[in-house]
Amino acid sequence: MIAGVRHTTFLKLHKLAGGTAAELTEALMEVLTSTGEMTPAQIAQKLVGMAGDGAAVISGQYSGVQAQLRMNHAPHVVWSHCAGAFPHILC
Repeated sequence: MIAGVRHTTFLKLHKLAGGTAAELTEALMEVLTSTGEMTPAQIAQKLVGMAGDGAAVISGQYSGVQAQLRMNHAPHVVWSHCAGAFPHILC
């Protein structure tokens, strides 16, 4: 939040090597560290949440991106469904 207003920043368009959870996790970490603003140690401390549409490759609790992030990079990350994926619920 910036001055009490939600803020979204587009970091980078990144070409993926593939679509597995391991490849997506690696790409995410590469994008987060590529700017030089965050180290893997800072990511481990500061990355606390992620959201998605519920695809198993992202949300899988044992081998999805959220699980791999939690096990290997950001132990405090919590996954949630993205509200934008459910426009019929929003009024």
